[in-house]
Amino acid sequence: MLLELLPPPALCVKVSIGIIVRNEAEAIGPLLESVAQLKFAEPWELIIVDGHSTDGTQEVIAQFQAAHPELTIRLVAETGPGSHGNARNNVIDAAAGELIAFTDADCVVATDWLSALVESLERERAADPAVVAVGGIRTPIESDEWKERTLNALLATKLGSGGSAGFVAQASRFVDSVGNYNAIYVGEALREQRYLPLRFGEDFELNRRLNQAGYKIVLSPRPVVWHRQEGSFAAFAKQLYWYGRGQANVYRQTGHVRWFAPVVSLFWLGVLLGWLAAFAWWPLVVVYLGVIAIYLLAVVASVLQVYRATRDWRSLVSLAIYPLAHFCYGYGFLRGLFAFTKKP
Repeated sequence: MLLELLPPPALCVKVSIGIIVRNEAEAIGPLLESVAQLKFAEPWELIIVDGHSTDGTQEVIAQFQAAHPELTIRLVAETGPGSHGNARNNVIDAAAGELIAFTDADCVVATDWLSALVESLERERAADPAVVAVGGIRTPIESDEWKERTLNALLATKLGSGGSAGFVAQASRFVDSVGNYNAIYVGEALREQRYLPLRFGEDFELNRRLNQAGYKIVLSPRPVVWHRQEGSFAAFAKQLYWYGRGQANVYRQTGHVRWFAPVVSLFWLGVLLGWLAAFAWWPLVVVYLGVIAIYLLAVVASVLQVYRATRDWRSLVSLAIYPLAHFCYGYGFLRGLFAFTKKP
């Protein structure tokens, strides 16, 4: 099908909702239907940037467009190097709204999601004009699949997500970053700063840059987005590897990184190589074993949190998933850090 490549006509809309997709035919349907149910009094538009999908994603979107002629929906072909950051810039270029909101294809939004984002942003800006973005919490979607429930519960722990804003509820009002699966920005700020063409971590990098420029970002509990986590441990491990690679690319281009990435990487280097130093000087054996013991205690405590959340004895498999996830994330970070290629 023919995708839109030219600049959009001038529209009078309050908010542009951006969704970036690539081969999301199986996931995007529920999200689109939830967007169609949004209750928002002012005009808004939906911009979907497709990264050259080959699985029928474009056809699913076209069917949705035909079923909802009352909505302003534009399907735009991604241009430039394929990456999450580049696709989000395509949303910015196509957006007519003064505000730009983002969510992801594997999410479902609440009917008041958009109004909650807009109201929160406008209230915060009235109190402090330096606020240019508001983000919300990632709420796991209800699932009958025990693996998906386990992974969702694991990510909701501080050890599972590194205390990332949006995954773990925080008391802090101002944060350094919000995930673009549930966020809204002042359009002018995005057009000024724009995303780097990163495959992963593009939202973290942009948010840190906004903070450096003197802007502020707020985390709010009001905007509700339900997130679907793929129920495969192998896919989860691969996902964590690429998240680690993404943090390495952010660091190589900007010098900034989430504390979680180097800490996890150094821990696993210590586990894998520390025994050599311990044998060379025996007092280090105590340190080596002590660090591992502290980590295992933290894992056990987090596993109990997962079990309390799921009430399913099978979730105790997270006792092995935590080390696997941390190893893959740390390996991805180190692999990306020392990669010879500079491709994001």
